[in-house]
Formats: sequence, C-alpha cells, structure tokens
Amino acid sequence: MSTYRILNRNKKASLPGGVVFPKDRLYVMESDETGVVVHNTKEAVSHYYLGHGEPADVGDESTAELLNSSKFIEKHNKITKEKVDPKGYFNVDLTWETFHIGHTNVEYEVKNNKKSQQVKYTLFSRDGFWDPDFINENILGKIGLPCCIPDGKGPNLERGGTPYNYKTRTITYFYKPVAE
Repeated sequence: MSTYRILNRNKKASLPGGVVFPKDRLYVMESDETGVVVHNTKEAVSHYYLGHGEPADVGDESTAELLNSSKFIEKHNKITKEKVDPKGYFNVDLTWETFHIGHTNVEYEVKNNKKSQQVKYTLFSRDGFWDPDFINENILGKIGLPCCIPDGKGPNLERGGTPYNYKTRTITYFYKPVAE
C-alpha cells in the first residue's frame, strides 16, 4: 500500500491522503511503507543480517537528508528553472551524512502542459543496502585490494548478511513552466 503526503514549503506533512492539492503546496510524495522501514544505519545493518533480503523503505528522515542535500537542491533548481532533458537521472552521495544510503540514484521526468509544469523524482532508484563493511569498501577497496572493491550487491564484501533493495519513493513537484 502506498502512502501519499502533501508537504508544505517547510517540508512538513499536512493533509494526508493526497486528495486535494492546495495552491500553496509544492509537492506530493508517495512511498510504500509496508513491511520493513530502516530509519537509520543501525536498523539497516540489523536488517542486512536478519532480514533475509526483504526490500525495505528508508523512512522519512533519510528521505529528508536526500531532499535537503546540496546536490539534490542544485539539480532541482536547475530542472525547475532551465530547459532540461525530459527524462534523466543523477546521483547523490550521502555516505558521510547517512551511511546506509551512501551513493543513491535519483531519476526524474519532466512534464509540461503549457499552463503548469511538474517534475517527478524517483528516489533511491536501483539502490539498496549491499554491505556494512565501510573500512574495506571505502579504504582498502579504493586503493585497489581485489577482496575489498565495492561491487554492488555482491559477492565481494557480503559476509554473513543478505543485501537488499530499497523501495523507491516518488516526489512530484509542481511549478510554473520554464520559459522556452
């Protein structure tokens, strides 16, 4: 089951349900919070060892970290103020702010009906928690030790746990059309 939220300019939830979109709101978020939600790195690591690979939602706090990152804000400002490709993607590195998220992917799709424009972001796309071995991955792997080179879902650094995918979240922003 999906959860819809309408969020105001301060990124605070209001009017759950997403039925009415008031004029002073900027975006609508959809997420699938059924099943496991990992709110932080400790919960993500625990799910890695005990979750048997079941996909997990990242929760509102990690989503806020992504939305408030300088890279996301920079890309969002460009997409909503300049003419850009109607579909694309970028990634954001949250390794130091939110370790369990690390490098994550954001896909976007812009639609324009001449009266209004919207961009739909798919957050945590093609992403998940692959392994909790930060030292091997980020230190030894970067100097080229074959046993420690980051490899996504496996099999290189997975020892004793099961990697899992993150469920995507979508956010649709509505704004005035970009001038041609």
